[in-house]
Amino acid sequence: MRGSIEVAITLALTQEFLDAKVIAMTGASGDHNFLNVAKLFGARDIIQKPFTVEEIRRLVRYTLDH
Repeated sequence: MRGSIEVAITLALTQEFLDAKVIAMTGASGDHNFLNVAKLFGARDIIQKPFTVEEIRRLVRYTLDH
């Protein structure tokens, strides 16, 4: 499975640090499955490249605030 190391890292982070605010990101086109799995494994939110500076800024701000 492509992205399995990233998903494992996401899971480990969220298990070790219960308050971790992880945002999963991918640059692979059509890789929504990886992002959805990352969210199931503890990522607070997901984003797919390409994104603008404003989009990532808003997402980080929202994630930190909630």
